[in-house]
Amino acid sequence: MTALCAVFALRSVQISRFSLLRKWKVKVVNVTKNHVLSGAHFMNGDVACAEAALAAGCRFFAGYPITPATEIAEHLSLRMPEIGGIYIQMEDEIASIAAVIGASYSGLKAMTATSGPGFSLMQENIGLAVMTEAPCVVVDVMRGGPSTGQPTMPGQQD
Repeated sequence: MTALCAVFALRSVQISRFSLLRKWKVKVVNVTKNHVLSGAHFMNGDVACAEAALAAGCRFFAGYPITPATEIAEHLSLRMPEIGGIYIQMEDEIASIAAVIGASYSGLKAMTATSGPGFSLMQENIGLAVMTEAPCVVVDVMRGGPSTGQPTMPGQQD
């Protein structure tokens, strides 16, 4: 049932995305054949992960902002529309993995990104994906340390 809801959500997002593109006349940017940015770029690990996913054919991302995986979602929110992909910010991590499973059922290469606590919340639906053999990518971005203070501090220790 969860996967069926995710497929319906995916279809409604496609319809609304088409309507928004027509209404606001959003320009779709052409990139190389495999959707890789050309030229030299300075990027951190999160942006590199997002670009690698796009180059591998990922066309669907559903995620919930959680430190330090938010930068993957932020980057994909900008890049997915450029290549005709779908980006959805979900209400929690459980819905994120459910949407990824639904997108996978519909044939899209799909992924989500989270951190330790979010990954723990996804366990039940990850079990569903394993049992149904639905191909999904879950990026688990490591936090700086086990305490609650260090992971949310600004810095480049990752």
